[in-house]
Amino acid sequence: WEIERLAMRDTTFVAASGDREWVAFGEGGTDAQEAGRITLWNSSTASIHSRLLVADLVNNASERVTGLDLNFDGSLGAASGDMASYYWSTDLRLQGSVTKNVAGGAGAVLHPNLPSFTPGMPSSDQTLSFVGQADNTIRILDTTHFTERGELHIRDIITGPLRVGPPLPTDNNGTGSACAGPDCVILKLYAITDAGGVVVVDVFGRDILDLN
Repeated sequence: WEIERLAMRDTTFVAASGDREWVAFGEGGTDAQEAGRITLWNSSTASIHSRLLVADLVNNASERVTGLDLNFDGSLGAASGDMASYYWSTDLRLQGSVTKNVAGGAGAVLHPNLPSFTPGMPSSDQTLSFVGQADNTIRILDTTHFTERGELHIRDIITGPLRVGPPLPTDNNGTGSACAGPDCVILKLYAITDAGGVVVVDVFGRDILDLN
């Protein structure tokens, strides 16, 4: 890497696939003349696999990158923008998007057990992503049908990275991930907010809605 040639002009988000095969860099972009960029790096070849302007991915020159994540094998990526959340494959081709209810907000993360992506794969409680919005909510979105599966309300607005992990061993009365049912904590979300702190949000089984 020649650091001086990267020339990142705005907030930059970084995400790695669970198998560490892929690393994605998402640049915010400052205005229509300096649209955000997504760069995908492959560890097996130790080189940049693909790179494009966000405008080419979402067909919107003013859209920014405000969140980024990859699933375990890097076959699906998620990017949060001001106007929508976007889902793309390894070749950086858009697979689907979900328009935000309100513009703004930040953070996008995929379910830690989201399976290897293939178009048209069946939806499940693992084909999910979580996206922060500027109306004090985190939307739960389906990554197969690209529709809403739930909504979590929080006090502050997410302005930085959003991450997800399993329940802690002390959750669910000490049963942790072994708990099953609608009243069990199934995931924990971690995010940076506009209050300058970190919010930890429990996701319960009942928060995941079935597809209509």
